[in-house]
Amino acid sequence: MGFDKSHLLNQLLSTLLAEAEHSTFRNSARRKVDRDPQSD
Repeated sequence: MGFDKSHLLNQLLSTLLAEAEHSTFRNSARRKVDRDPQSD
């Protein structure tokens, strides 16, 4: 095994974190948009 496992783990973790932040932002934005017509 010549590759650096910790490097791969860090890469995977940062990718997952970026995906999680992105999806959380999209979900909260969608919820806000969904809520606006009801309060109008």
